[in-house]
Amino acid sequence: MLPLIAIYRAGPVAQLTGLTPERARAEIEQGVAVLSARQRPDGGIGLWSAEDWTTPWLSAFAGEALLARAMRAFRCVTRCSRD
Repeated sequence: MLPLIAIYRAGPVAQLTGLTPERARAEIEQGVAVLSARQRPDGGIGLWSAEDWTTPWLSAFAGEALLARAMRAFRCVTRCSRD
């Protein structure tokens, strides 16, 4: 999800064929929903579900993506600022 956020933030500079800003945004939101559903009671992110195993690197990487979304860092198609 982090590479998709980076491409979205780059806007027209990094346009990929078939990836519109609307589609990228929808895929980011879908990724957030999936990661959120995989959060375990101990705060970690399970590999396939909230009941599955986790590791610190997995949770940290997923947490970084969730934080980027929470900070609205991906809302930079026309200008980069934290709205």
